[in-house]
Amino acid sequence: MSTSHTPGPWHVLHPTAYGWDIRSADGKWVALVNNDHDNPDGFPTNEEGKANAYLMAASLDLLKECKKAIAAYDLAASGIHTKWKGEDVDAMRSAIAKAEGSPNAR
Repeated sequence: MSTSHTPGPWHVLHPTAYGWDIRSADGKWVALVNNDHDNPDGFPTNEEGKANAYLMAASLDLLKECKKAIAAYDLAASGIHTKWKGEDVDAMRSAIAKAEGSPNAR
């Protein structure tokens, strides 16, 4: 892909009448995740829409952490001994918590 995405971090804002806004750190609108807004035909439920929004907002964090994990795996596969650092594992856990909409996510 040659086009770059909107820089992160991305955050989920409070719901609107139509769904959940996802904005970048500088306030750019990244996406609107629709919810059923009293018309369930073809739209996710409010809870599904919320979960979808948090997963989308965490996608940049998840991508970054997956790339780190693959790099460490590749080094180990090539015979270079690697160790996970505590902060690496914490960052992975934080990315997962953000994707799951945890209020404790960093």
